[in-house]
Order: sequence, then structure tokens, then C-alpha cells
Amino acid sequence: MISLQNSIEDMKIEIYQNAAEVKARYTVNQELKKGGEKKVLKGSGRWVLIKEGGTLKILSIDYKHEKTP
Repeated sequence: MISLQNSIEDMKIEIYQNAAEVKARYTVNQELKKGGEKKVLKGSGRWVLIKEGGTLKILSIDYKHEKTP
């Protein structure tokens, strides 16, 4: 892989008594080989964390990919 750039934007965090929910939009720019096709992947993500034994643990991760040209 020649290039891989990630960015996360518009992150929103909601905190509850024993859990947290994080929502954000992501963009991934990738070029797999020199002179090869460059791809842009975009979408949204959602992470749900729960507090267990004094630490946060990931309960679920969901990603939605938008079609890009």
C-alpha cells in the first residue's frame, strides 16, 4: 500500500450512567499501488461502550458506507 489517510469528523459523544455512545463521520483515502487507482471511502460510524468493572468495554461497532464514485 502506498498511501492511506483516515479522518474522523463531526464526532458526537453521549455519556450515560454506565455507557457511552459515539457517533462520527469518516473518510478514508487510499492508493493501493504506485500509479494505481485512488479510492475514497466515506460513511458514518457508531460505537457503543459499556462500563464494566471500572473500565469501558466496546459493546458494538457499526459502520455505514456511502457509495462514492
